[in-house]
Amino acid sequence: MIPDVNVLLTSISSSWQMGDLAAYVAVRTRYFDDHLVAAARGGIKQVVTLAAGLDGRTVRLDWPTGTKVYELDLPDMIAFKDAMLAKSQMPLRCERCSVAADLNADWETKLLDAGFDPTAPTAWLVEGLLPYLTPDAGDALIAKLTQLSASGSELLIEQLHKVTEGETGRPMREVVKSIGTTLRSARDDLPSWLAEYGWRTEMNASYDPAIGHGRIVPKSLALWIVHGVLAK
Repeated sequence: MIPDVNVLLTSISSSWQMGDLAAYVAVRTRYFDDHLVAAARGGIKQVVTLAAGLDGRTVRLDWPTGTKVYELDLPDMIAFKDAMLAKSQMPLRCERCSVAADLNADWETKLLDAGFDPTAPTAWLVEGLLPYLTPDAGDALIAKLTQLSASGSELLIEQLHKVTEGETGRPMREVVKSIGTTLRSARDDLPSWLAEYGWRTEMNASYDPAIGHGRIVPKSLALWIVHGVLAK
């Protein structure tokens, strides 16, 4: 089910300053944009966005020629997005392949059936997803995508700080609950966790000025933003 955008925005504005949320989204988006384009320019020709939602990177970023972006999400969301893109008539800036699949089921087979090549390096984007998965489901997701990844693949993820499980994160949890879902995990050990699967990572706090490009993200929106490279 696609959430009502007006309800979502009203819920957010009642709990946080809209400027704070906008600052976080801007920092996260720029960080992921920069790393994805750099990976593509460095020779990675396939990108996979898990739980892609209405991500607009296929029409917004300056992808090198030959880049193929697989956007994976639930069938209803894929159908909605396909229709919106067709209606917008915005030109694609890469080859886009929509994959209707449930991450709680056999999504990897559907990705392979869509033409994904597990022998070639991949840039994986896991944006706005891990906090909604249980720790076990997060483990399963990383294990599956690692199995599908060739050496030199790159991984981009975000995850909540553990501090958000306490009073600091109460406004965030209330907003998420108000739109009918639940935050299910947070962790601070992302580098060591991902190292167990073979990923070498760098991790930044969302409020780190070093990645903010002048944007100030409040600590009440405490997330980790991670970039990793796989060495098999």
